[in-house]
Amino acid sequence: PAETGYFQGDWRGVVNFREQWKSLGDPFQSIAASYDQNLYFLPGQFSAGFLFVNDQSGDIGLNHNRFLLSLAYKKEGPIWDYSGGLQLGLITKSFGLDGTTFPEQYNNEIGTFDPSLPLSEQNLGNQTSYFDLNLGGLVVRKFATAYVKLGVSAHHLNSPDVSFFDNN
Repeated sequence: PAETGYFQGDWRGVVNFREQWKSLGDPFQSIAASYDQNLYFLPGQFSAGFLFVNDQSGDIGLNHNRFLLSLAYKKEGPIWDYSGGLQLGLITKSFGLDGTTFPEQYNNEIGTFDPSLPLSEQNLGNQTSYFDLNLGGLVVRKFATAYVKLGVSAHHLNSPDVSFFDNN
């Protein structure tokens, strides 16, 4: 979160696509887009941005969407720069039960999984969503030809429940 707006320029945009593990069946795919900019109309050195990530994983179609908004403040000094950031977001996850098997569906008589066997799993949903809260801090030491950055971030500060089960 503290890296929001930490660049030379007015704005920054990123688009990324990654596909991996084709040999396992359905490849895992990730699509990401982000945008951040410096907010010159506010007093101080504020910046804001957003991040969207869609991950699709595996044969059960695990779909993980993250939409995060970021706000950061930067303070420049003669030797050190400091930045702090806050990130708020909505996360959704879903999957399809088609093609999934559970340990209790293992049929010892035939030596394989039998998806027609009933499940004893109660309150299992195929989607969940939750609010997320992240914080970050950054210090940067300026040298004549380089920068050294030291950052820390803490994610999921609100301890969200990410379970697909509808219980506590």
